[in-house]
Amino acid sequence: NIGLLLEAFALLPEGSRLGARLVLAGSSGPPASFWNRADALGLLDRIEYVARPTRDALVRLYQRASAFALPSDEEGLGVVLLEAMACGVPVVSTRSGGPDGIITDGHDGFLVALDDAGQMADRLARVLRDQELNASMGRAARRTIEAQYSETVAGAAFVDVWDRLLAKAGKT
Repeated sequence: NIGLLLEAFALLPEGSRLGARLVLAGSSGPPASFWNRADALGLLDRIEYVARPTRDALVRLYQRASAFALPSDEEGLGVVLLEAMACGVPVVSTRSGGPDGIITDGHDGFLVALDDAGQMADRLARVLRDQELNASMGRAARRTIEAQYSETVAGAAFVDVWDRLLAKAGKT
């Protein structure tokens, strides 16, 4: 829901938006309607789109980000959310399914209601203006990834399932 993100960016208090840029990245850019709305809001000069970034370029984007926002209407695992958190970036996401099971609201990120640009803007403003909150939430996000999604943890879960399947197959 790229439109929600644009509206939230427009709603940021001037103090939070001052110096902030909305950086988007992906395989296909926002539609013309997004750019038209951004122009109508006077935000074109504050928005950047990075087409098909390499893995290294994407990591650099995350590492330079003050916050990461995921405005999805519906989301599964949310790999981009995991990537941002792994880079120690505070995240703000809609309650769109997958993020609800990843983020502990107020600890390692914020969860906001679907289609609530005001609430998304409020949470983004918090992490943009409060450097202590930004840093602590970023550290907590990184710890969440290490504790729940690292190769060791994911590998152990895979091996556990594999062992249970083999044991079950041996009983039949």
